[in-house]
Amino acid sequence: SVICKLGFERLIFPELVHENTMCGVFRTEGKAVGLYPAVADHQAAMYGAFLTPETDLAINIGTGSQICVASHQLAFGGFEVRPFFEKQYLRAVCHIPAGRALKVLVDFIRDIGVKVYDIEKKEDEIWSRINAYLDKVNETDLDVNISFFKTSVVPYGGGVKNINENNLNVENLFHGAFRNMVQNYYDFGNKMKVPGKVIERVICTGGIVRKNPVLLGLIEKKFGLPCRLAPYSEDTLYGLLRIAAAAAGNPEKPK
Repeated sequence: SVICKLGFERLIFPELVHENTMCGVFRTEGKAVGLYPAVADHQAAMYGAFLTPETDLAINIGTGSQICVASHQLAFGGFEVRPFFEKQYLRAVCHIPAGRALKVLVDFIRDIGVKVYDIEKKEDEIWSRINAYLDKVNETDLDVNISFFKTSVVPYGGGVKNINENNLNVENLFHGAFRNMVQNYYDFGNKMKVPGKVIERVICTGGIVRKNPVLLGLIEKKFGLPCRLAPYSEDTLYGLLRIAAAAAGNPEKPK
């Protein structure tokens, strides 16, 4: 009905099919390779994280960040609704500041090294130094907001506030940035809950959280739930492997 109201009723859209449905065959050198529907990288990553529907909250932390819950129930609210595998849906909030925003702070540290000390360090080495000091920080009163870029979910306007003579240092700056990230995850996570269900654990994916154990600990503390990394670092590729295995074992033929 929406398509018709927009005047697109004459367009022919491709048929929506199950991920196990073979849509065609590619033949080469006497071999036939089945072709299946394309899938989105976010959904593939979440499938590779082995989410338990309704009770697992997933947080992907990379260049950007997404938070989601898989559910058999189709519902609408303060989140996106994305198709998922095994006849499920993802309730998701995307474009949450993460790695790209943290890089702004890392680049600031690098800029000081180059312009003040005439020393340039690679990003991985800077993170290694930062993490060594972060382990010593339990809490900070430095107020950091990493909304350095305009997104659809977080008001634009990053900054550092509540500075005093004792708290403006590298470890407090990044601890405050992590705390701001975790607060965003917590706020959006409360919108993900499925009525009648309780979130029992948090599963984290993405390179940023794997390289920063302090961030993982802050997430676990904030949510008050068991928090673990996805079982495989290449969660997107593993999700594709799961889909391929299911298609190979139980392929569906197009109607």
